[in-house]
Amino acid sequence: MARDPKERPEVAELIRRIENSRSGLGEHVAQLKRSLDVPSRIKHSVTSRPLAWFGGSLGIGLVASRLLRRKPKEIKKKGMTGFLITAMLALLKPALKGLLMGELQHRFKVHTAERNPEPETHLPLPKQKPPPTN
Repeated sequence: MARDPKERPEVAELIRRIENSRSGLGEHVAQLKRSLDVPSRIKHSVTSRPLAWFGGSLGIGLVASRLLRRKPKEIKKKGMTGFLITAMLALLKPALKGLLMGELQHRFKVHTAERNPEPETHLPLPKQKPPPTN
């Protein structure tokens, strides 16, 4: 019969080295998982040092607002003619909108009537009287 492989010193040494490398590999995997869990690390950091995070966010907000602000626009003075034109357009806007919407509704009705000849329904519908009770 062959001897038990565990009795040989070379095999026993290999088994011991394999077990040591497995336990070391498990520790490395656990450490890698902790280092790659960014949300958990950030949450721990924020809860342990909230004032530092608040101050940092305040500082970054101030720097970003200074760096990313727009240049103020130059305001041109229109004078009396600009004021009159603006006022006239503001007064004509509802009338022009009504004319445009009426024309579009008329064209839509004509266009849909060619495809679907059904009687028109005028809104709002008249109120119906309740049936008489005896």
